[in-house]
Amino acid sequence: MNKTAYSLISTQYISGGAYQKLTGHTPTVYKEYKWNEGNVNILSEYTAHEIAQLDNLIEIHTGKRVGYN
Repeated sequence: MNKTAYSLISTQYISGGAYQKLTGHTPTVYKEYKWNEGNVNILSEYTAHEIAQLDNLIEIHTGKRVGYN
């Protein structure tokens, strides 16, 4: 996975999030990286990527919108 395109966007964890609800405390380490690929105006070509680190857990999300309702 090429992470050079990702940018660090936030290091503040939202109080009351899922991690805090499960563990009873906010993560000591929290980093979130986001990267968008393609043209946001052409939905079939646009993909959003996110990597989040919560202490020793890593979440990887990829989202693609294929159309409107």
